[in-house]
Amino acid sequence: MAGEGDEACLKCHSDKAALEKARQDPAKDIGRLLVDKDLYGRSVHASRGCAECHDGFDKHPHPKKAESVSCADCHEDEAKALGKSVHGKAPEGRRAPTCSDCHGTHDVLKATDPASRLYPLNVHMACGSCHFEDDPATLDRDAMLLEKYVGDEHGHGLVKSGLVVSATCVACHGGHEIAAKDDPESPVSRRNVDQVCAKCHVGAARDYRRSVHHLRSTGDEHKGATCTDCHAPHRIRKANDDFRLESVKSCSRCHDQRSATYGQTYHGKIASLGTAAGYGNNRVATCGACHDNHAILPGSDPGSKVHPRNIVATCGKCHEGAHAEFATYMVHADPRDGERYPKVNLIYVVMNTLLIGTLIVGGLHALLWLVRSLAAGEWRRRAHAPGQRHVRRWRRRYVTFHIWMMTSVLTLAMTGLPLHYSDRRWSRAVMGFLGGPAVAGTIHRIAAVSLVLLFVAFVGDLARRILVRREKGLLAPENSMLPRWKDVADLWGNLKWFLFLAPRPRYDRWTYWEKFDFWAAFWGLFVIGVSGLMLWFPVEATRFVPGWFINAAIVVHGIEALLDIAFIFTVHVFHANLRPDKFPIDTMFLTGRMPESEFRHDRPVEYERLRDAGKLEEIYASEPARRSRIAAYVIGTIALLVGFFFVAAMIVAVIDGP
Repeated sequence: MAGEGDEACLKCHSDKAALEKARQDPAKDIGRLLVDKDLYGRSVHASRGCAECHDGFDKHPHPKKAESVSCADCHEDEAKALGKSVHGKAPEGRRAPTCSDCHGTHDVLKATDPASRLYPLNVHMACGSCHFEDDPATLDRDAMLLEKYVGDEHGHGLVKSGLVVSATCVACHGGHEIAAKDDPESPVSRRNVDQVCAKCHVGAARDYRRSVHHLRSTGDEHKGATCTDCHAPHRIRKANDDFRLESVKSCSRCHDQRSATYGQTYHGKIASLGTAAGYGNNRVATCGACHDNHAILPGSDPGSKVHPRNIVATCGKCHEGAHAEFATYMVHADPRDGERYPKVNLIYVVMNTLLIGTLIVGGLHALLWLVRSLAAGEWRRRAHAPGQRHVRRWRRRYVTFHIWMMTSVLTLAMTGLPLHYSDRRWSRAVMGFLGGPAVAGTIHRIAAVSLVLLFVAFVGDLARRILVRREKGLLAPENSMLPRWKDVADLWGNLKWFLFLAPRPRYDRWTYWEKFDFWAAFWGLFVIGVSGLMLWFPVEATRFVPGWFINAAIVVHGIEALLDIAFIFTVHVFHANLRPDKFPIDTMFLTGRMPESEFRHDRPVEYERLRDAGKLEEIYASEPARRSRIAAYVIGTIALLVGFFFVAAMIVAVIDGP
């Protein structure tokens, strides 16, 4: 309790009204002169008299001015530590904190007292009086620290849950001896921070200290990753799915090459999209899933999760039934590295050559056609003449087949391209629109199955017409999709027409570019289908093929998909819709019919053959209804816009690079 002389002091200094009267100036701040009797009675200084600290105030009435005793007179060691700390000198533009800023004045309580400023539940507010400000104009990096801390796991446990065992500012930074983080003696320096974290996280610290990250540390220099490299100070997050996805970025800061190859895998792409779009996926393997989180050991260490004797079990955590051959899949293989991965690199080179070569040849063919067709004035032929006779070019089921294929391909492009270009902003936006990578993956597989069913339906219909109905003429040269010499002659004739050296060739029922599209669809379905099936069921696939086939399947599936999408929405779309004599939309894809005049101009050989045989009447059809033509324009325009968007996105991605 206070001494007898203190009663006289407290008589005034615990009475706000008496103080105001004594000061005779209500505008003066007397808050610092007020003393709470109860708090003072509980304080660590309660046994001392007022005059022991306020020297020269031992008489009443006391003088107006007198020097108070420094805290250092009693707390010499603490004062020395404070003088050497970051609090020992004033930061630029700010005053240095004093003892009373952290401990209080007349309410200096033990740290175990819930009312103490340094009680675990209160200490963040004591620090926050300097390291947090409400005025955005004065908000600096240090001032932001408290706001971040309150929102992280340590702060949440303390402030929201009231867990006094949560890490406080003092627990990590120390008390009077607080040093800058780049000071080797600081508890939170790279050399020491793992020891600070180990005070609470004993198990994690034990694992970390035998990992490659800790073992790289030598002497005063810490070369390996430490706690704060992965767990951002004052922004400590719960180790949930979102954190695991974000952790890839932490690893990539040091392991940039490994991160790049990981990003090319299905795991890496999903992790990137899941993080960006806000859709976590707990089935996606991040770095820690294979290498562990804290006990990260070299691959040659028998205790490592990626050691040959452990790798099957590691893969088996996610891939049920994983076996030795499946585990030979090369997670960090770079298909561009021909020296280390020659087989995968060869496939990469072949597929890219096919991609570039096909697009160059097809694009050049389309460009030459456009120039020659414009010069010939063929765009004038597209004027619609109501009332003229039409001919049926496609049976109803083939119109259905085409719509079926168009819908499947667009769906596959919309769900697959964002995965291929997972590091692009537009990819993340599309994934967000679709509901996240998991939903998009399900839609992608449904569309793939749909395309396979289309192939089965088409081949089945063809077999029925040939074997059951025995349609005559279906396999005749003029009706067959098999290549013939006329296709070579038409190609040569077109080249001469492009160069103004000959008139336009006279085409029959099927042209060489249509046959190319037809067989390219079968090729694409086979290549994408087989590689996609391997990627869908990798464990089962590697029971029949080596593990590196999965790496090859990734390359083949991705590049073939790019080729198909780019070719369809440039070369194919040009020949089918954007040629001057077809522009802007050839409605036949939905109506199955075309004007007789267009038929006569476009396929003169077939027209004359049917006319001479008296079979034109068999293919005459009524003019498509207006609503059917409108529907064709609407559906076609939407499909073209979606396709053009993806082609443009692919071009930008190629220009920008990874």
